[in-house]
Amino acid sequence: MTTIPDIQFLDQARTESELKNQFFSEILDCIAELPGGSAVSNLTISSGAVTPATAAHSVDTEHEDSSDDLDRIAVTEHPEGRILMLSCADNSRSVTLKHGMGGWGQVLLNDESDLVLSDTRDRIVLQRKADTWEEVFRAGPSLQFEIVNPAILKADMPNVIETMFSDDYQTHTGTDLAAFTPIRNKIEWTLTAASTFDELSQDNPVSLVFYIKPAGFTLSFAASVYIMYGESFDDTAPEVRVSVDINGSDKRVTIANAKAV
Repeated sequence: MTTIPDIQFLDQARTESELKNQFFSEILDCIAELPGGSAVSNLTISSGAVTPATAAHSVDTEHEDSSDDLDRIAVTEHPEGRILMLSCADNSRSVTLKHGMGGWGQVLLNDESDLVLSDTRDRIVLQRKADTWEEVFRAGPSLQFEIVNPAILKADMPNVIETMFSDDYQTHTGTDLAAFTPIRNKIEWTLTAASTFDELSQDNPVSLVFYIKPAGFTLSFAASVYIMYGESFDDTAPEVRVSVDINGSDKRVTIANAKAV
């Protein structure tokens, strides 16, 4: 580990040799230890550990075994806050970076799980904090996080499209929405008695449209439902459209009464 020279060194008269060997050479050595400051060099695991000296290293297994565990990364050659980037040295020799082994040089990974480096194009970026290396990010062909399983998403895509864009209506019967689970964005509700619009709950934000046929029955709205603007519910209308935006307990509706033909 190279120590950055003190700027106060220049406060006194210095010879050319002193400036070269005790100031500028030290600065150059520091730059060489930073990301992009020098070529990637190879480290070989020894008893589960490596000692990095620059910012970027490829890591090889001990005795060129097909796989090996990297338990600890020494901090002796890197100051506090230093960035370190690692990859595996060979696609045929995987390196498993162990999470949270404890003690000096332990590695703490974001998902709290061991990480396998098996592609030379993969990178794990770490930062030293005290005697620990903490993950900053990872990148590469085999290290990308997937928000969802693509196979599941593709398999369910027809249902997703049908739910959002289909002209089909979901029908509802009853006098409230306590047991109602929306599976379409359009719901047809024919009232058979005086009913209440208040019990509909949804974990995720959603927008729904209810096409309600009053059939002479009234529909009341609980205090928890905020009517934004529009008309009051008309039980003489042939159809009343109720648009509702739901976000947890927040329900906001707009009422539009159809006129008799």
